[in-house]
Amino acid sequence: MNIKNQPSSVSATQWGKTVTIAVEHSDVDLYELLEMFKGLAVGLEYSEDSWRKVIKELGELYAEEDDDNEIDEFVRGLNESEIDAALAEHNQHEEWDTINTDGLPKVDPTNL
Repeated sequence: MNIKNQPSSVSATQWGKTVTIAVEHSDVDLYELLEMFKGLAVGLEYSEDSWRKVIKELGELYAEEDDDNEIDEFVRGLNESEIDAALAEHNQHEEWDTINTDGLPKVDPTNL
C-alpha cells in the first residue's frame, strides 16, 4: 500500500469567523498540532498570553493528577499491617475523649 503524505489542516468557527491552519504534510506530531491549535485560538482573537496561561494551568493540573495517582498507587500497594502501622503512627498524638457524655461506654485508649 502506497500512502501519499498529504497536507493536514484544522479549522474552527466562532462568531461567524472561520480560521483554518494547514501544513503541507500528514505526519503532524502533538507539538505541531498544539501549535496549529494555538494558531486557531489566536486567529479567533484570543490573546497569545491567554493561550500561554491556559497551557501552563493545564500543565499544573496534569502534574497534580500525576502526583495524586502516584499516592493512590502507593496506598493501594500497602498491606493490612502496613495500613494499621500508619494509622497507629498518625493517631499516636491524638487525644481521646474518655468522658462519657453521650450514654455510650467510656473509651479506654489502652484497650484499642
